[in-house]
Amino acid sequence: MRELVVAACAALICLSACREKPVSAFSFQGLGGDLTVTYAGPRDAALEEQVQRRVGEISATLNYYSPGSLLTHLNASAHKGPVAVPGWLCRLLEGSVAFSRETGGRFDITYKSEGYLWDIHRAEVPDPAAVRELLPLVGVENLALDCEKNTVAFRREGVKLDLGGIAAGYAADETRRIMEQAGSKDFLVNYTGELVVCGSKHGKPWTVGIRNPLKKEELIKTFSTPIDGCLSISTSGDYERYLEKNGKRYSHIIDPKSGLPVEGAHSVTVSAADCMTADALATALSVGWRDRGFITEMKQRYGLTVHMLTGDEVTLTEY
Repeated sequence: MRELVVAACAALICLSACREKPVSAFSFQGLGGDLTVTYAGPRDAALEEQVQRRVGEISATLNYYSPGSLLTHLNASAHKGPVAVPGWLCRLLEGSVAFSRETGGRFDITYKSEGYLWDIHRAEVPDPAAVRELLPLVGVENLALDCEKNTVAFRREGVKLDLGGIAAGYAADETRRIMEQAGSKDFLVNYTGELVVCGSKHGKPWTVGIRNPLKKEELIKTFSTPIDGCLSISTSGDYERYLEKNGKRYSHIIDPKSGLPVEGAHSVTVSAADCMTADALATALSVGWRDRGFITEMKQRYGLTVHMLTGDEVTLTEY
């Protein structure tokens, strides 16, 4: 779980400043954390149930640590032959493969094939030889997707999928779809650091703040969202989840190419048209934060706004 770093303070502002007009909010557990949706208007129990049911399905299906999840079944069996999956999951995997190719492998849902060695639950630094041995298992070329038949297969034994870098963004987009289909235009989705902000708080823009990961009470940047349409925001960083050994912290974000934890990317916040894109590219840009050409390419290709806190001096850079 990624703790919330992009502070959705606008929801609180609206709840306190707009009491004369109805504002509703509901929270629930999923995707490894606390999930909250705030929306303008009186409470709609049926809508809230629909959102929770859909997000619950996504969370249960993609839970890497649950013995009974479909993802666990894929990781255990897909090297033996094609495994049937829901159509939405096959399309999500296709989209993830596309992001991997577009980012030159900086985002890769197969990283766990080696990255599990760095799992913070293991509390040990892996031997470099073990890392090198498993690196050939990392890469989307090891996947065989057939989304006409909705099947997934692995071309090599030992390949492991982990969609932690895109699942919350996908779930936030699904929530947006459900809210919009129900006629809601003004709402804020906050899923473990992934935000979808739509419309306004009764005609006024939502205000979003980026927290300083080293001083959580400090907002290093605030900006207002457009009152027409939606904006999606994702933050990735090395400050909440890490492995600490012998006085050194190792980020939970793994460079798929080297198999080593990323260093120096303290906080990367990406704003995009949809949350799945923001989520995946926040991870990719955390891996590639030193490559300005790559950052510029991603910004132009996807229409991103990027805020980075990086380096030993924790410098804020905007793109």
